[in-house]
Amino acid sequence: MRTEGTQMTEREIADWEREIRHAQEVQKQRKDREIKRKLKLLDGAINHFNNEVKDNDNEINNQ
Repeated sequence: MRTEGTQMTEREIADWEREIRHAQEVQKQRKDREIKRKLKLLDGAINHFNNEVKDNDNEINNQ
C-alpha cells in the first residue's frame, strides 16, 4: 500500500497505462458493438418499409 507523497515506480506507471489502454479498448469495442446492433435494427426497419412500399405498389398496379 502506498502512503501519501510517495512516488510511483516506472513499472507501476506502465502497469496503470496498460490497464487504462485496455479499459479504453474494451469501451471502444462495446460502443462499436452497440453501433452495429443499432445499424442492423435500422437496416431491418428500412427493408420492412421497402417491402411495404412494394406490396402497396403491387396492389395499386393490380387494380
